Amino acid sequence: MAAPLALLLALAASAGSGLSAQTGPLSAQQDTTPRSEVRLVSDVASIRPGEPFTVGLHVTLGEGWRTPWKNAGDVGNGLIATWSLPGGFSADSFAYPLPERISNPPVASYGYHDEVVILATITPPAGLEAGRSVRLGLSVDFVVCGHTCIPARAERSLELPVRDAPSTTSGDAALIRRYAGRLPVEHPQWTTRAARTDSGFVVGVAPPAGWKGSLGGAYFFPAGPVLLDHAAGQPVGRTAAGEYRIRLTGSAYLPGVPERIEGILVLPDGGAFDAAGHRGLVVSAAVAPADVAWAAEPTEPVAPPGQGSPAGTPAERPPSSPFGSRRPGA
Repeated sequence: MAAPLALLLALAASAGSGLSAQTGPLSAQQDTTPRSEVRLVSDVASIRPGEPFTVGLHVTLGEGWRTPWKNAGDVGNGLIATWSLPGGFSADSFAYPLPERISNPPVASYGYHDEVVILATITPPAGLEAGRSVRLGLSVDFVVCGHTCIPARAERSLELPVRDAPSTTSGDAALIRRYAGRLPVEHPQWTTRAARTDSGFVVGVAPPAGWKGSLGGAYFFPAGPVLLDHAAGQPVGRTAAGEYRIRLTGSAYLPGVPERIEGILVLPDGGAFDAAGHRGLVVSAAVAPADVAWAAEPTEPVAPPGQGSPAGTPAERPPSSPFGSRRPGA
């Protein structure tokens, strides 16, 4: 089983999404990014004092290579980033677009192929002096994976002018908007709950009145690396009252029963949780005991649309390559 590897990597990466900030200059730009290219991009070409803006870590991957989501699953580990910001600037935690599930039995991992833009909001101080330029630096450690995972490191920076006027958009604004549209969202109209079971957990998901979609083929990506057996299936059922139930197999390395189940629920292509077309729903639900009555209620199985692969599983990858015919370079 690959779960011990994932556990060790997760501990080493401090949950895989570490981010810290520091002030002062960044050393000369360095680059060791095998099978990938990295840019630091912004949605604005100039900034205004006190006005937040969005930056993105744009990672482009070679054919057949992938990079992990914040929870890598069974293989790899997530991003570790350190900002170098001018005094008074602040950076929010990174926001990750919806990942895909890459199945390579007996393991499965979560991540991205081709490209991804991981987003963060930067807020400059209100008293920032106009008429000058500021430099934002980011140092990142990550991995790229094919048949094996290779460590990568990059240091990137952006220099932006400060103007006492509305910010102007950059040439990367459309790219950032596209990936912002792929972020999971919180929806108060959707209600979730969770309970322990003999084999793991069950998550109940109640849609708002009038929702015409289906959770058939939905996939739950856990926020933590040792909550679930990532390679196990996630059958979906529906009660007579219309609540969906997703059965999750617990990890053999789960240290104890968590207080909450946290992660994102992703619909297959074409599905949407709302009129805006969002396919990812943020889930955070308290875990009830295994003997809670609702967890044992009967359900009718709900099949994926067209009996296709679940969300996050575009195809079952053959064991010879995590990307099927998309073979990594030498």
